[in-house]
Amino acid sequence: MFLEIFRWKHVTHSFRFAPLPPMPGTDIAPKPGVPVRFLFVCFFGAPLFVIVAQTMSWVRKHNGSHGSRS
Repeated sequence: MFLEIFRWKHVTHSFRFAPLPPMPGTDIAPKPGVPVRFLFVCFFGAPLFVIVAQTMSWVRKHNGSHGSRS
């Protein structure tokens, strides 16, 4: 992430992808690298993972307590 933010300046300090304009005389636009893609996957995937893990834990806890009463 350090290179994406400080050297290539593809990402702002708030982790927002903000490519610079293309180099003069070319139409090549910068694209996000692997670190930026990984950051976005983690940003959107982590909350989903936590919700699924917590729900599964809650279901296991409640299913286990019903089975021991019989």
